[in-house]
Amino acid sequence: MTQLKELAIGIIQRLPEEKMTFVFNILQNVEKIVEDTRHGADEERDIDESQVAYQRLLKYSGTLHRHVDYKKERAESRDEKYGYPR
Repeated sequence: MTQLKELAIGIIQRLPEEKMTFVFNILQNVEKIVEDTRHGADEERDIDESQVAYQRLLKYSGTLHRHVDYKKERAESRDEKYGYPR
């Protein structure tokens, strides 16, 4: 155990029993802050990864030809796949 933890335990042991509820509440709040900080860092990393992925997707936006004849493309694809004569 670290020296700091030993000092904290010593202080807690010297406190009267009726003050322990205050100490317990403080420790619970500190624990929640630590958990929230960890969760916030994970969330921030997830957001950063999502933003990078979104930027990658944006690079491909607008790369299709604007004047695509989709009926013709579909017919050619169908002919290729199933061998229908035109």
